[in-house]
Amino acid sequence: MKNNPDTDFEHALLSGVDTVKRGYSALIKNCGKMVAALTALIVILVTFTEIGFYEIGAKELTANLLLILVASYVIYFSLEDAGEALGRESKEYIAVAERLTLLCDGVKAEMIGDLQKFIEKYVNEELRHRKEALLSLNGKTLSDYEGYLSGGSVTKKDKRLFRRVGRLSAVRLGVGTLLSTKKGSSAELKNPRGPKLIGLCVRLIPTTVCTVFTASVVLGVKDGLGAAEVIEGLLRLCPLPAFALRGYSQGYSYVCEREIEWMKVKCRLLEAFMRTQCNA
Repeated sequence: MKNNPDTDFEHALLSGVDTVKRGYSALIKNCGKMVAALTALIVILVTFTEIGFYEIGAKELTANLLLILVASYVIYFSLEDAGEALGRESKEYIAVAERLTLLCDGVKAEMIGDLQKFIEKYVNEELRHRKEALLSLNGKTLSDYEGYLSGGSVTKKDKRLFRRVGRLSAVRLGVGTLLSTKKGSSAELKNPRGPKLIGLCVRLIPTTVCTVFTASVVLGVKDGLGAAEVIEGLLRLCPLPAFALRGYSQGYSYVCEREIEWMKVKCRLLEAFMRTQCNA
């Protein structure tokens, strides 16, 4: 059978994408080692030079500090988004997202009222469980706590404990949040225009700061660039790859650890709800 050139090209292209993804994953997993190696390189560079520090408040220190800080924050937040995007391309995330979408599509309009009651019951039981767990760790029971609420006499130690228990609040969970297949949560019957604009403004802060800073920079050519000046420049730039690696790994870890787990919890809750509908 003759090979199709177009098909072969597509397989080669996809294979290359998988290779790049594996490379990204390896980079993220070894982020700590790379930062440690970068730190070792800094120490080696500094070992062969004389170390000196600018005086606090010096014009050179302020300019260099602002430049590195602005660049570091812009790089960190930009690569944090890139890390999240990579995490959402992982097989586990795609599988969980498909599972959640399927469950959400199975909730019909006439089930919304029952789902709201199910959520309220779950939230109350979850809060009760956390209270019982905290009381149990301190050798108390829910009956002891209820006796305190009724005006019973307790020791100062128990009073502090019961106040801690009273400060526990129920998790914020609604129908919109549970049925949302996108990242984060969605409020019930709320126009998303306001939060969208706020989110856009917040995301523009690093870029705006960078623009204001770069527009006000005045550059001058350094005279007599030697080995010491080159090493000094490299030393100043060393924090940037460290910020880049941390931002990238943080975004990836957030999706693969926290966001996927949150989606799995929503899947389990929806599955439990669907079972109640089947038994009804």
